[in-house]
Amino acid sequence: MCGETPKSIRFGAFLTAFPVRLPGKSREFAPRTVFNDAFFKRGALAAAFVNLREGIISMKNNVSKLLALFSVLLLVACVGCGGRSQVHGKVVFSDGSPLTYGTVNFTSGEVMCKGQIEKDGTFKMRTFKPGDGVPPGTYKVYITDTLQFGDSGQTVTTGNDENAASFSVIGQATNTVPYQYSSPDESPIPQVTVKGSIKDLTITIEGSAPEKAPGEGE
Repeated sequence: MCGETPKSIRFGAFLTAFPVRLPGKSREFAPRTVFNDAFFKRGALAAAFVNLREGIISMKNNVSKLLALFSVLLLVACVGCGGRSQVHGKVVFSDGSPLTYGTVNFTSGEVMCKGQIEKDGTFKMRTFKPGDGVPPGTYKVYITDTLQFGDSGQTVTTGNDENAASFSVIGQATNTVPYQYSSPDESPIPQVTVKGSIKDLTITIEGSAPEKAPGEGE
């Protein structure tokens, strides 16, 4: 049997060696060509099926990723939605005088809320827009935007005679509250737990209200 040609090769050579003419065909062809075409078509069909299957799997994976991303975005956009409470209060010094400007800040590490301090010391907390309240939780409280600028009494003029402009030079900036009140980690203000509406939250700053800066209006 050594050196004998395999039967499959001999059979293929036999088919190729004896071309035939099928009824209605204008040319001769070897039956092997028919087999090759059939195998080619089956292979192409199988490859197309594999590609389609991989495409469907890839589409499913992409849809899953998009749904996961949408869920995260929806969760972030709706932090506290449907459960926020109104928190109103007043910031005063220990002598009873109000802090007349600044911002009250609540932070839980995940949620940040702010409240603008009015001239009488009152504030209303918000999360995204005025009046939307605060989500339930426990918050660190600190105060920012409390710098006060004095009047140096100096004026600077720029430009020529036709386009001259004068500007008042601001004086030294001082903070109206001790610096630790401006840090969420160092603020001595007690933490606030929000479970429902709070209408009378009082934040007390140790010390007295600062004197008005020179040149500050009444």
